[in-house]
Amino acid sequence: MNKFVVLLGIDNAGKTTLLNSGLPPKWQVVSYDPKFIPPQHQLISDTVKIVRRNLTSPLLPSYYEVLISYMAHEVEKQLRTNPVICDSYFYKFLAKEQITRRSKYADIWRLSRSPNLVIF
Repeated sequence: MNKFVVLLGIDNAGKTTLLNSGLPPKWQVVSYDPKFIPPQHQLISDTVKIVRRNLTSPLLPSYYEVLISYMAHEVEKQLRTNPVICDSYFYKFLAKEQITRRSKYADIWRLSRSPNLVIF
């Protein structure tokens, strides 16, 4: 079974810098950072740009749901053949939901794969 590792940290802590610095062979990065989204998933990159420009949009929860679903799907797909390292996974979204006292993503959390290791 392939390993699944999640990098956690506050914004601008250097998670993406670490991912860009090079990983061991075969490791796959799953992230909603546009740098790591494959060209065939351009819609996800566009969604990220919309979210970052419209943080007060009433559609924000829907955007989050798209990003979380994409990441969960990609993690499962990549783990079939490679170890995976993920930038924040869905934890960042769950934390934001907890702060705002909404729990829309609790079911996604319960149904998604738990990482083998979380690095903070």
